[in-house]
Amino acid sequence: MILKYKYLYYIYFLLVFKLRAIFTKEFVVSNNSNDINNIWTIIKNNQVENKELIFRFNEDYYDMSLNKEFSIEFNIISNVSFIGNINGTIFDYNRLRKGTIYFLLNLYKRITIKIENIIFQNFYIDDYYANGVFLIKFFSNHNNFNIIFNNCTFRNNEQSLLSLTMYCDYRTSENPTYIFNNCNFYNNTRKLMDMRGIFHDIINEDEFCLIMKMVNCYFSNMNYDKYEETNALLYISSHKISYYSHGITIKDSTFNNTSAIFSGSNSNYDISDSLFHNVTLKKSIPAIFNSKASNFYINDTEFKNLNLISGIWEGESSYYLYNVNFIDIKTNSKALLHIVGKDIYFTNVTAENISCVGDGSNTSMILFDSNNI
Repeated sequence: MILKYKYLYYIYFLLVFKLRAIFTKEFVVSNNSNDINNIWTIIKNNQVENKELIFRFNEDYYDMSLNKEFSIEFNIISNVSFIGNINGTIFDYNRLRKGTIYFLLNLYKRITIKIENIIFQNFYIDDYYANGVFLIKFFSNHNNFNIIFNNCTFRNNEQSLLSLTMYCDYRTSENPTYIFNNCNFYNNTRKLMDMRGIFHDIINEDEFCLIMKMVNCYFSNMNYDKYEETNALLYISSHKISYYSHGITIKDSTFNNTSAIFSGSNSNYDISDSLFHNVTLKKSIPAIFNSKASNFYINDTEFKNLNLISGIWEGESSYYLYNVNFIDIKTNSKALLHIVGKDIYFTNVTAENISCVGDGSNTSMILFDSNNI
């Protein structure tokens, strides 16, 4: 009987191995000009529906300035993965603009693009401070896809990094579109993400077009406080929509010396078990939350050691706070938390050493404008 099960195990193993060989195709990329420039040709020539392409970057360092093209654009019709070694593989752009990647997802099927164990560094555009240039851009005429970053790091970049523009032809409450697990963001001076949804005729208000999740991520030394249309590290917005169209989850994450984080409109934020520490912002914009017509559910989170000109958030959104601590905060605004005609709910919220030193004598931690007076 034992021998019988042993043979069954071997048969099962061989079947799994054979099926993987049938439905996946792997390529190992070396750090040389030929391999780096051939990645995109390989993708174009080997894509087959229902067959995944896997690119493995097993070396510690890759010189991405070896790219011959400034930008590469191609359609994706099957799952694609870019996987570095377990300790993190460096993609070094050497302060050059070469190597911008433009993914087009026009085939209506659930395609997954996965990037894992990659360190993106030194992406820079000399004398070309343009909002429209990103390290990686995604465009889709639907929202039936997944983009996943696992164990990735973005550091010392001086240009915008990630852009996603998509048409929303159905709404969901389950399938995450944009996922960041265990990712780090250090010393980046421009926008991290720009996400925009363009809607078809959708009337179901109970679900979302885009679901983004960031779990166990760390942000440090990033203060994108430029006076621009999308002045924030993460800009998330929708076109011509009057209800909450995107679901954003931030969990177990830390924001240190990082300000002007969330901007946009019409989104539903769920922030939990996170820290916002050591923020100094000398601009008259909300220090952290600047998304209009949105809902913010903030749980088990701490705001500590903030020195601000303005308040923490944009007043024309609703906020639901549970187990939230505000500690050692100073603002030159007349209120730290300003609400304009929206709902705010506090449950087990504590405040310690809060100083509002705005003009006049009517400053307070919380200012509520009902719009009815």
